[in-house]
Amino acid sequence: MPKLNLQKRERLMVAVGVVAVIAILLYLFVPSYLEKYDQARARLETARQNLTEAKDMRNQVLALRSGEQAVREMAARRASSFDLMAVISTKLRQTDLIERAEMQSGRGLIPGATSVTVNLNGVTLEELVDLLYLIYSSDSLVVLYNMRTLRPAQDGLGLDCTVTFVSPVA
Repeated sequence: MPKLNLQKRERLMVAVGVVAVIAILLYLFVPSYLEKYDQARARLETARQNLTEAKDMRNQVLALRSGEQAVREMAARRASSFDLMAVISTKLRQTDLIERAEMQSGRGLIPGATSVTVNLNGVTLEELVDLLYLIYSSDSLVVLYNMRTLRPAQDGLGLDCTVTFVSPVA
């Protein structure tokens, strides 16, 4: 190939042309690559956040399962003759509330648990707290499910309340 002898002005024009072509090519192709890079980076960040959330949810599920397992173990350690009605009745006798209480056994309130609803008439707040303390301080695994009513007694002496206690079945 013969060597080109270009004048200085021609060489300058060729150089400017080459620079212009390179600039146009960069202008056309580089932004699309930068956009794709930014999109990939955003997707990667979203994936990292999703992974972190999934790990957090996994830890929460494992904590719930371990708590559920502990409840099952406590229920299994109870005597096979465990009767929620008898436990609540005993606690009512210990607090001298048995005469002012009406108890009803509730079936099917919570799947996998037995329940007892107690209507207390004319009790003081202190007596109610003492009853709850006795129930919660025992190892019988009985909890207060709800307190449906808590109002002043009709005769003006104390409170009337309806509480439901539940305990898991072993």
